[in-house]
Amino acid sequence: MTADDLMRLIGRYTEACDDLGAGLFEQTAAETDAKHGKATFLHGQILTEVHRLHAEAAELDALRDKLAGILSRTAVALRGPEPPLTRWSWHDLPERAAAAIAAIDLMQRTAQHLAAGRAHDSDCAMHNAPAYPAGECDCGALGPNVRVKPDTTV
Repeated sequence: MTADDLMRLIGRYTEACDDLGAGLFEQTAAETDAKHGKATFLHGQILTEVHRLHAEAAELDALRDKLAGILSRTAVALRGPEPPLTRWSWHDLPERAAAAIAAIDLMQRTAQHLAAGRAHDSDCAMHNAPAYPAGECDCGALGPNVRVKPDTTV
């Protein structure tokens, strides 16, 4: 039922209640009973819609809580345990997840090249720290034409 349908139903119920009260003492019992029956029927339809909307709202609340839990657990997985009385923000989860995946990819490629007997050269820019900022791999240990900066954000 749309919001407009519900408002029309409420309007019909209001009219039925007004009709029921109009000339109440001049009506026969049968007329009063018929008007009361109409008002009762419309009231039942309104209650049915209210119960449906309440159930839908409860279902959406449960879904929202479930998704909030997933986001909170994801934030803890990416950032570590939350400090006391603190909740991690969710605003940067996509970027943090992408950075974590990139770091995992880099470690996997490095492990594959190390397993093949290829390590970073001693003069590779990735070994510049701590005297200078570590730079991109420029020795080819990660494969041809691979330029990877060390990721210090994860």
